[in-house]
Amino acid sequence: MSPKAILIAFVIVSLLLIGVMFLAVDGRNNATVPKFETATGKEASETEKLEDSLKTDTQTEDVKLEDFITTSVINLNEGNGAGEQINQLISLLESQPSSDRKADLEKFVVASRNIITQIKKIQEALFPGGMEKYDIGESPKVQESNAVFFKENEEHSELSKQLLTDLNTFENALGDLQKIYPEFRSVNTKLRDEYSDGMDWLTYNFKDFPAVASYVKLSTIMDEIETNQEIIIKAMLPKQ
Repeated sequence: MSPKAILIAFVIVSLLLIGVMFLAVDGRNNATVPKFETATGKEASETEKLEDSLKTDTQTEDVKLEDFITTSVINLNEGNGAGEQINQLISLLESQPSSDRKADLEKFVVASRNIITQIKKIQEALFPGGMEKYDIGESPKVQESNAVFFKENEEHSELSKQLLTDLNTFENALGDLQKIYPEFRSVNTKLRDEYSDGMDWLTYNFKDFPAVASYVKLSTIMDEIETNQEIIIKAMLPKQ
């Protein structure tokens, strides 16, 4: 085949390929238009359904959050009996003969008692007269809670400063016990999470939260303290 014939054949094949491409593009465009129009209507319907679903989910989550807070408060109030058990253990401890072991334990008990007392003071400041007098939905909000923990210049309030001091004392007292008595090394000595997103612990956990959330957080810390108390006092008291 001559070069001219090859060139002609090449041109013909190229034209045919171009024609096929145009046909494919034209067919695709014609098919897309109705699909797009149909999809638009469907998408609009689906969007409405999604928006309704999101609204429902949001409402459901709000209800769940309120139920969770209410349940947490009820559980906290019902858990007050734990404090009575601790007091009984402390009374039993005080009745024991003097010893180094008793002296070490009493330091821990005093530190525990002080931090619990301070937590209760702050909870009283959050809900004067007791939380049971308040409707959860109408309880003190963010501004009132901030005023308990922080001054207007964002510094820690006196109540907060004492809370931090008592937390440090408790954690140190528990750490000292662990150094002397290896059996307590598995007990958690830190009541505060290390992660605070670059903020100090108090700001991260209590700034700009509703009063009820701060109350529950403090109660959780108190529960941890009482759990540690019970474990340690029971272990250090003479076996009956």
